[in-house]
Amino acid sequence: DSAAWEYLEPKRFGESMMVFCKVTAFGKSRTAQLPVMDFRNQAIPNPNAYQVNTAMQRCLAKAISLHPTRFAGFAALPTIHPEKAADELDRCVSELGMKGAMIHGLTNGEWIDDKKFWPIFERAEALDPANSRIHNNVGNVYRSLGRLSEAEVRYSRALLEDPAYGRSYFNRAMVRVMLGHYDAALADANMAVALQPSASSPLTVRGNIRLLTGDASGALRDHNRALELMPEFGVILENRSCVFVQRGWLAHAALDIE
Repeated sequence: DSAAWEYLEPKRFGESMMVFCKVTAFGKSRTAQLPVMDFRNQAIPNPNAYQVNTAMQRCLAKAISLHPTRFAGFAALPTIHPEKAADELDRCVSELGMKGAMIHGLTNGEWIDDKKFWPIFERAEALDPANSRIHNNVGNVYRSLGRLSEAEVRYSRALLEDPAYGRSYFNRAMVRVMLGHYDAALADANMAVALQPSASSPLTVRGNIRLLTGDASGALRDHNRALELMPEFGVILENRSCVFVQRGWLAHAALDIE
């Protein structure tokens, strides 16, 4: 049986506002409502957007409690104010029982990996220090900033928590290539391929590493297999053309480039 939920339009409640969340499960709909209140449970006159959002999250938690086996909640965070967003994430997870938060990649034209947003990720890590996905994502942020050694540490921490997390092997392999640690990168790429046998990206990365270490035959095998998984994918064709060039097969390289 399907289940659904939705926020309803907030309404004026005297000088304050009332928020609503409707849940539907087992063919029946129920609506939770909550006034916008302060920590003393007093209605807030003329609440701002942040206060309304906070009340809506409390209302969502109240609505989830009507059907706790059918719903789980993710918080909406005011990322324009990173410190407040971090506090709101903490409150929603610790007090309201939500599973985490969903955030967009851009906030007022700024990417979420900008240093100003780090308090959000730091709080997420503190709330769930054993979460391999969090460590992997923080590693991605460090990598995008060129802080490769710190990224390597984060990917290693992710793998400590989840040794079967193929994505972190893949990411650490790329970082280790950039650090010039080719043998370690190849070992990581081998693990990524073993854990994600139907993915083309680990094969492509391993092929590139093999080419760097002088194993052109192995590189060609990897790129050919990657193309079987994703035919005509331009990046793989471009990488394979580099193998052809190294082996002197310029006609084959020209076909890939075309």
